[in-house]
Amino acid sequence: MVEVSSQRPYLSIVVTTRNDDHGGSLLRRTQTFVNALLAQCRSHNLAAELVIVEWNPPAGRPRLRDALRWPVDFGGSRVRFVEVPESVHLRYPSAKALPLYQMIAKNVGIRKARGQFILATNIDILFSEELAAYLARQELQSGLMYRIDRYDVMTDVPTDAPVEERLAYCETHVIRVNARGVTFAVTPNSARAPGAQHASSAPALATVSPPSAEMRLSEFFPKLKGVLRRAAGNDPVITVWVPVPGFARRLLRFVLGADDQSGVHAATEKADCTERSPDLHTNACGDFTLMAREHWFDLRGYPEWDLYSFDIDSVLCHAAHHGGAREVVLESPMRIYHIEHGGGSGWTPEGEKLLFERLRQKGVAWLPHAELEVWAAQMRRLNCPMIFNRENWGLSDFQFPETVLPDPPA
Repeated sequence: MVEVSSQRPYLSIVVTTRNDDHGGSLLRRTQTFVNALLAQCRSHNLAAELVIVEWNPPAGRPRLRDALRWPVDFGGSRVRFVEVPESVHLRYPSAKALPLYQMIAKNVGIRKARGQFILATNIDILFSEELAAYLARQELQSGLMYRIDRYDVMTDVPTDAPVEERLAYCETHVIRVNARGVTFAVTPNSARAPGAQHASSAPALATVSPPSAEMRLSEFFPKLKGVLRRAAGNDPVITVWVPVPGFARRLLRFVLGADDQSGVHAATEKADCTERSPDLHTNACGDFTLMAREHWFDLRGYPEWDLYSFDIDSVLCHAAHHGGAREVVLESPMRIYHIEHGGGSGWTPEGEKLLFERLRQKGVAWLPHAELEVWAAQMRRLNCPMIFNRENWGLSDFQFPETVLPDPPA
């Protein structure tokens, strides 16, 4: 059972970062995020805490709590810094090549979050006023997973300007939109650019309607006959996918050679199934996934794999869906704006080739989309979530230093 303080906030907002200038101008993007969020918490009376997990802080650089500027008035919000030291980071096989394990770090924050609802997002995200107002109304419901479209905007968002001015810049400087199953470019007048669209990292799949009793019965006997035929022929009856340890993956990549480093983690390249996964909005889901606290804890957070974070957030969305958290997509004018950063530091249509080439050169594996489809198909078949972590998920066996802002009264 999860114990929570009686003074728990309504909403916990969990992010992770480190002061290494990832993607360029990291401090500027983080300062813009912090300024906007705390101002919206004050203006909308949003009872929230911001949990920042500072993972593997670089030696010789100040901690972000010292490098960032903080307001005199925090309103009713609090900022909690949780520091995961280098000694813990080095426990992971790819630690030298991958300085931040985004999803494991977010799990640390989720595990420590005290809110009734928990939003996992990133430090280069801004909320539209309509979204902030909606969150402040405290109308969120358990049993739902909230998602939203992400609007990518140009980098020069005014850091210290009033919220209204920052958001006005975002509205008029949109580069592209990450919607359900598709990412498309936007013209200067905010129209969809003709022909400039790309399948997202999680392409839209056909929506699956709940089968009727007659359909279920008609499908059961052919499936049973197929199982009996495989058993009679001494063929495998059930296919099971087994995770491969990190050292074994690196050995296999060495044997296969650099040209064959596809980032395969632990599954076949193609989902062998006729049923398709539900049409979930997993595009850019790492930037906004919001659920009640109990759902995050029931699922034990994101899968804690020794991989680059690509598509791990999508696995979580499929697990949440099959665990009873029905997806709800918040519609415009509720939006999140993503401040653009350096090419290849995160997935974009233009930077995809550069990103994966950089990962290959470093020997960092990622989750192929084909494997995501395998996990999703398995959950679809079983009609239940797949839990990938043990009870000590979120590094709960460790005690990490924590700093709370503003400082408690003397």
